[in-house]
Amino acid sequence: MDFYRRYLDRLEPDGGFDCACGRRHSIGTRQVLAGEGVLGELPALLRERHGSGLRLWVLSDRNTEAAAGARCKELLASWPLSGKVLPGKPKPRPTLELAGELAREAADRSPGLVLSVGSGVISDLGKKVAHELGIPSWCVATAPSVDAYTSGNSVFKGHSRHQTLWVSPSEVVICDLSVMATAPRPMFLSGLGDLLAKFLVHLDWQLSARISGEYLCPEAVRTARESALRPLGLLAGPDSLASPQLLASLTDALLTTGFLMQSMGSSRPASSAEHTSSFIWEIAELVGNEELNLHGLLVALASRFVLEIYREFYRLLPELAVDVPARVRALEAEPSWERGLDPGMARFAEHMRSELSAAELGPAAWERRLSAFQREREGLGELAGLVFRDLEQGIAALRGIGLPFDAQSFGMTPASAYLPFPHIHLLR
Repeated sequence: MDFYRRYLDRLEPDGGFDCACGRRHSIGTRQVLAGEGVLGELPALLRERHGSGLRLWVLSDRNTEAAAGARCKELLASWPLSGKVLPGKPKPRPTLELAGELAREAADRSPGLVLSVGSGVISDLGKKVAHELGIPSWCVATAPSVDAYTSGNSVFKGHSRHQTLWVSPSEVVICDLSVMATAPRPMFLSGLGDLLAKFLVHLDWQLSARISGEYLCPEAVRTARESALRPLGLLAGPDSLASPQLLASLTDALLTTGFLMQSMGSSRPASSAEHTSSFIWEIAELVGNEELNLHGLLVALASRFVLEIYREFYRLLPELAVDVPARVRALEAEPSWERGLDPGMARFAEHMRSELSAAELGPAAWERRLSAFQREREGLGELAGLVFRDLEQGIAALRGIGLPFDAQSFGMTPASAYLPFPHIHLLR
């Protein structure tokens, strides 16, 4: 594991570092323990950083309590402990309401630190609780399924959107590989599936930088791709999931993605159109197969669909000359997007209005971007070729270990699976 360490090892005392992109980035996480048996180091590390006697509030669910929560409590028996064990089934739904309830419950015990033991939902809830109380949080990861452990945000489900709130990241993250190795198989697949998004990011972020002038950190976009390539390259059939090398490499990639988001202050290094689509499927409850209704698996499926859409667009790119003035006039004459909104997307209309209100639109912006597209067209085609190859190889590797890439396997009709895609430009 070395990608995530490149970030931790560069941190100065204030948590920042100067990047070759010309900006100074910062990371709030101060230490990561990753390896076999590292959970046993928890008491010594806590004593080293916070002394003895600190009140701890421990958050887990029934599944993660069995995986590592009970062991954490044994190790920390000499500290004043309280906490909450959420149900394991049905899975806790990460909402702001639940986070608020947990924060009020934790506040009654006056803790000095929140310890989250679990994967994405538990990690996000724990960070939000600690943020509300103004105290640090630590995280013990129980599955190689998400990048939430080292991210600086918490994601919550609402009626019409996933709400991403920036919070204080976990101060310490502990990834005991002997614990994570016992996670259910779908959790491994979820972590691997989420990596496909990093290839689309490699294309979309650079496309936006060239066309709209969006800030781009070359190191971040390169690291996201390279850290994803390594674990996907280790896949060699269903038995490869049992490989300690794969687990270590996957954990490294997920930790790295979280650090990239922290350092950029956004989810740009981790997600693009495929995440927006998967969020729509989740919120609209379109996924009928509950076993496959995991974030990373939905991202993988959406990545495959985006690949097919992009492949057709970029195939046409060499001959796609644009009459800029004519195209600007056509855009001005287009009817309101609300007139053509699919009824199935009506619940997301307010979200679309909010996104569009912050977007740079109008004839001047359109002319500038269309002119940039004309200049950059050839280079974009070359970049897309690299990304398509990465995606095709990643999808083939995941198919080889049993991950399906058809809507029917996820319990979706073709129409429901297609629903988000015509509207992505209004949602992100």
